Amino acid sequence: MNNSCGIFAASILALGLAAAPALAQEKSPASDEYEAAMKDMQSRMMEASDDQADVEFAKKMIEHHQGGVAMVDIVLKYTEDEKLREMAQKTKAMQEKETKELQAWIEENDK
Repeated sequence: MNNSCGIFAASILALGLAAAPALAQEKSPASDEYEAAMKDMQSRMMEASDDQADVEFAKKMIEHHQGGVAMVDIVLKYTEDEKLREMAQKTKAMQEKETKELQAWIEENDK
């Protein structure tokens, strides 16, 4: 693992440990699903690597955006708040659009 990935992983771990007391509080019905989606996203982001920094960035952002889409799907399953549903649907559309743009960029630039 290169140093920047190690620093990133350590930062994520530190944030998780700092948030541990808050996690001990009440959980929503969606909490376990959010946690699973975030763990999956983090794992996929850590695995997305390349020997070109720009391609690696694009691959990691694709995984990040797909994690965002997974979280939107979860909130849409649980919320009835129309304003939040609208924001979530806009977020999903934007994340999916950017994912396609990143995938197209990789196809053109991954040498």
